[in-house]
Amino acid sequence: MPSGRDLGVRSAVVAPNGAAATAHPLATQTALDVLKAGGSAVDAAIAANAMLGLVEPTANGIGGDLFAIVWDPATQTLYGYNGSGRSPMGASLDDMQAAADKFMDGKEIPPHGTAPVTVPGTVDAWYALHGRFGKRPMADNLKPAITYAREGAPIPEVIAYYWGRSAANFPKSAASGMLEEFENARNLYFDPAPREGTLFHNPGLADTLERIGKTGRDEFYKGETARTMDAYFQRIGGALRYEDFAAHTGEWTEPYCVTYRGDYKVCELGPNTQGIAALQMLQMLEGFDLRSMGFGSADSLMAQVEAKRLAFADRARGYADPEFSNIDPSLFIATPYYNQSRGETIDLDHAMTAEDTISGMISTRAFKGRFLNFAEARDGLRIKPQYKELSDLRQKAPNLTPENSDLNRVGVFTVCDASGKCTEMDPSKFNEISAADAKLKQGDTTYLTVTDKDGMMVSLIQSNYRGMGSGLVADGLGFMFQDRGQLFSLDPQHPNVFEPGKRPFHTIIPAFAFRKDMPGCQVRAVPIEQACPFEPWLSFGLMGGGMQPQGHVQIILNLVDFDMGLQEAGDAARWEHLGGCEPTNALNGDPCEADMGIIQIEGGIPEATKAELEARGHKVEYVKANAGGYQAIMRDFDTGAWIAATEMRKDGSADGY
Repeated sequence: MPSGRDLGVRSAVVAPNGAAATAHPLATQTALDVLKAGGSAVDAAIAANAMLGLVEPTANGIGGDLFAIVWDPATQTLYGYNGSGRSPMGASLDDMQAAADKFMDGKEIPPHGTAPVTVPGTVDAWYALHGRFGKRPMADNLKPAITYAREGAPIPEVIAYYWGRSAANFPKSAASGMLEEFENARNLYFDPAPREGTLFHNPGLADTLERIGKTGRDEFYKGETARTMDAYFQRIGGALRYEDFAAHTGEWTEPYCVTYRGDYKVCELGPNTQGIAALQMLQMLEGFDLRSMGFGSADSLMAQVEAKRLAFADRARGYADPEFSNIDPSLFIATPYYNQSRGETIDLDHAMTAEDTISGMISTRAFKGRFLNFAEARDGLRIKPQYKELSDLRQKAPNLTPENSDLNRVGVFTVCDASGKCTEMDPSKFNEISAADAKLKQGDTTYLTVTDKDGMMVSLIQSNYRGMGSGLVADGLGFMFQDRGQLFSLDPQHPNVFEPGKRPFHTIIPAFAFRKDMPGCQVRAVPIEQACPFEPWLSFGLMGGGMQPQGHVQIILNLVDFDMGLQEAGDAARWEHLGGCEPTNALNGDPCEADMGIIQIEGGIPEATKAELEARGHKVEYVKANAGGYQAIMRDFDTGAWIAATEMRKDGSADGY
């Protein structure tokens, strides 16, 4: 580039007042229009998300779920919101297994039809965020999407490509009987599927958004829209009912954060999302001098990939709806020594075996209240960690040092019944896991970020899950229901097993980061004596199923360890490791520890690196482009300006004013 940077196809945007980065130029323009009209960053994010549901239904819409992280300058607080929906109360694990037996060889919940549909959480999340941080009427925030839905919305190249791919997949599911009703979706989205340059009309969505804007949140969950959804699922034989919609509620949640390289703090949302995996990876990578290794080097990629494999081993066994799993998510990151010790098992010269990635897992020794299985749970049995604190563990195992840190050798379970009688359990009982499930890499999602003149920063991600969703469109409503319920496990012993009224494992994760920098406080006119050690610095995300934690880590490393600019950090060549165990697998069965997986790399990573990784034991292949989609906004502490960047691999845009 003329500026001297090695990577990047365009400059980042610099704006003094507000900025937005989304997956479609029209959504970005909508967000800026709302900011200029006096709206907050939350108002602008909602308006942009509503627009994306119209112009990018391949990835999101009000039939899906939403997660958000918001920095509020007024309270100096980072808020999280979990806007994910629950499974139908009228469905059972036996029902899901029967559907799996009929359409998926018994291995997984079908991706299309009524089986994977959970209650959509997006509208509830909009109103929760707006109720706390909004300034403009919701009807005004939704008006741009309503107008374009009636008058025609422009469809760009990449979105048109994904749209066409879905057009080819759904008819097959309809023909097999998996997709119980397809006529509504065919008429709305595929008659014909839009091409690049099409102006897409969706009057049904316009009517639905208009009712929601006028009447409020309860229109979707208790009003005419809810009644229409209930009648539709009854007509086609689905399990969702009015009572499921009426009972829905999202929840405010505190993000989990870890420090990195001393001067940075990275924050993610906990389970039922996979955000903790990114934090685990960063804690493992602290022990490696990545800067001296260099971007794209074999040593650097080796450390990152092995850290991913270790973190995803915990992800496969312990990430689930905490209301059901009784697993405390902080266990994975609260003691840095755990991930430090896991990182110390990484050998840069040799890929660890898949079995090695689960040696020393916290999931074999410290899950708080983890059920051995649900039958025993009903009888009063619970698994309890024998060693509650690391200091206690060291007393029991005095020879444990950083050089001798195979925690699995000393970690055992104690199983106690209601009377207090306890029995030690061999952790090897829990080491049989079935083969890897590649479907999590196929998530279709949209990520956006917006910042305003007051310093509010919004990191928001929203999705129908993969393949545009379930293929189901309720009569006249103009949106497709998500298929997120496919990410439940069918194994009764798994914490992520399907249960009525439960939230499935989620791949979508917004992210946020702080940085130590005194001028940041000065820019916000905070007196120097009140300056905080960590300043809100970066709102970012990188969508794409299981790629998301891997992508978040790569963005942070690119910025912190490799000194890249914000646009360059997203444009830089990426890697993605596929394979290994997933939260959808069984805890018993064919062991997925036999699966080493494969590393996919983009063309900007040298051939010599590929050859060296292969020599060290990995299977590696080049891909044309990584599936992830990136957006980010950063605060310039010296000037107070916003710096915004977007994904070169997709249709998005970043802009500001």
